[in-house]
Amino acid sequence: MAKLHAVEKTGPQPPGTLPEGDKGWDWDEHGAPGSVPEDHYIQTTFIHRSNTESDKAYANNIRNIIKDIQERLKKEARVTIDNENIECKTGEENHRCADYPSQRAYHFLVVEDSSKGAAVYSLDKKYNEKEIGSIEMALLDAFSRHSPNPLTIFASKIAEPHVGFVRELSAKEIAAMARTSSPEQISKHSSLELQLIEPTLIELRHGEGLDTIAHKLIEFQNQKQFDEALKTHQHVFVLFWSNVFSLSLHQFNLWARTSNVFSEKNVLLAHVRCHENINFCDGLKTADFNTIVAYRDGVNTGTTQHLSNIKYYQQWIRLMINSPFVELKTEGDLKSAKKGVLPDIEDEFSAVTIGIFPESTGTAFRHFEIAAEKLKGRYAVALFVKPGAEPSVASYRPKEKKKRLDYEGRYDPASLISFISNSQLPSVIDIVNGFTTDALFRQNRIVICLLSVGSTDSTEFEKLAARDELRKNYIFTKISKTDLLAVDDVLDRLFLDKRDVSTVILFDKDRVFFLQLHKETSDDILAWAQQSHQKEPELELSPKDVHPLRLLQVGQVNDLFGKQNTVLLPDHTLFKDLPPAHPQINFQSGGTGGCPFMAGGGAAHDEL
Repeated sequence: MAKLHAVEKTGPQPPGTLPEGDKGWDWDEHGAPGSVPEDHYIQTTFIHRSNTESDKAYANNIRNIIKDIQERLKKEARVTIDNENIECKTGEENHRCADYPSQRAYHFLVVEDSSKGAAVYSLDKKYNEKEIGSIEMALLDAFSRHSPNPLTIFASKIAEPHVGFVRELSAKEIAAMARTSSPEQISKHSSLELQLIEPTLIELRHGEGLDTIAHKLIEFQNQKQFDEALKTHQHVFVLFWSNVFSLSLHQFNLWARTSNVFSEKNVLLAHVRCHENINFCDGLKTADFNTIVAYRDGVNTGTTQHLSNIKYYQQWIRLMINSPFVELKTEGDLKSAKKGVLPDIEDEFSAVTIGIFPESTGTAFRHFEIAAEKLKGRYAVALFVKPGAEPSVASYRPKEKKKRLDYEGRYDPASLISFISNSQLPSVIDIVNGFTTDALFRQNRIVICLLSVGSTDSTEFEKLAARDELRKNYIFTKISKTDLLAVDDVLDRLFLDKRDVSTVILFDKDRVFFLQLHKETSDDILAWAQQSHQKEPELELSPKDVHPLRLLQVGQVNDLFGKQNTVLLPDHTLFKDLPPAHPQINFQSGGTGGCPFMAGGGAAHDEL
């Protein structure tokens, strides 16, 4: 509860309304040192749900008074209040409304405080609605709790005689208000990230000759060159690397090869040799030396630390350039996007999520935009504005059995992110040219792999993999070629002698089963898989040995960098069920550091 206290007005006074052109520092040149308040910044959100006309009138009064207080405190107290107004309405809600009651009316003031954390204050209508002055005093009381000086002394003449009522909610109250809902399941890897190079395999290799490759990268040797490039090019992608670290050296080799095949107007691909420009790279950590940073108009927009094939880098660059989504301008663009082809992007994507909205405004569109922004560079997302159309979102997968998946949930960012990340995953992952380790191992799902021989019809296997209800228990993969050396090595480790017949291989951790395919249907394959846990395995793998499928990863590395005689070490964690690493959805932008690649700002390592 805010109370007015009598203030004896003697000595230097707080500044009043300043004359035009007067910055205020000389309001009392004879005043004692420190009598002028220092500049202070408060960030707030007024969030409310108004069920009745009376609720709406009260909320409108609060908004107007906050606006009046903002102007007065900025002039008289050097306090800047940055406020956002959010009205929670059924059917059209801001994503922050999910933290508060979904039915009953409320009027809350949220104050962000870096030292104490966010505080939520209740501006109870029944205590404050009778007098406008009470609302003002309640707000000033709340603001004062996050200011170095009391602010109630800056009340208007109308508010001075009144008392305002404001109450800070406890953490327990806030937790109890949040709506109970199951957490959104978000895929850890996008369809672009299913063939990432395993870092531990790179660390076992020498990097001789990798940094002598011819390339078209621009080299920055100092801050001046770097700053100039950011000013003159709309898009700059730069790798800060060092030949001291094996991962960094291999990343440079891949980045250099990318520069030889990628060409786009007003896009600059660059690098910095941190082992030669130590001062320029001061502040970077070991992990930063295999990080490629994207800048747009001088602002840091995102990064990637992944090592993969050249196609991955090309697609990542083009998605970053067109982030948060590619705008489809014609019906022809829309038709092509449904086939995986986006305008101004040469690559064909295995899946594209398209949002259709009547206009580029409104809550539904804004939340789609937020979701696309959080997933930029990792998923192909497009926008088509069609006047008069109902908002709709769907993922198109031209090579899948189910070519279209429609979004049917609420238009909140978390649900949209979950839909996009899961609907773009292929039903069957081709692992013949390598695979991302955590996409197959260290989780509780059974891996079922189709070893496809010759022109064998894989329709029944693909039909089984397309069943959504099975994705919770199984990961479906395939080895599409059998004439590769790495595939022979895998089959040798599995003691699979008969290689002229397509075979389904089931990996249940260290237990392996085989099913030769003749005329089996999808139901036959499923019945066999479900009965496997009741049977003795046909092969039992040892955690002390190298997992056979890892030989495909070795083959991928050898194909990219040349064969080396490296000792592949066993990894017992591949057989364990580690806690699921569900990506966290963070809707707050990251801060910036002092090192060069963070100079543009933004959330450089903002993973989902």
